[in-house]
Amino acid sequence: MLCRRGIEEAKNLGFANLAEGSTTRYYDQNCAGGSTTTSSTDRYRVTTTVSSNLFVDTSVSEKALRTVTVVVSLAPNGAEKGRSVTYLAWGGP
Repeated sequence: MLCRRGIEEAKNLGFANLAEGSTTRYYDQNCAGGSTTTSSTDRYRVTTTVSSNLFVDTSVSEKALRTVTVVVSLAPNGAEKGRSVTYLAWGGP
């Protein structure tokens, strides 16, 4: 569920608005939360990484293929529980 949520959040932001790099969010045992800071109730850590294969100056090219990888792991020990990958391509203005 959290893998899918991460992928859908990236798709909703869209090709042009998706930041390059990684973000990490923390969720409790009910998959509620999404905070960027840890707390004692955290059960899952969700790391979303966005990378692109083509840039123009410092911006992502419209011809780039953007790779979105979401990894869900247990917050206490880092054991990986799931992974999803999708690709985004420019769809026009």
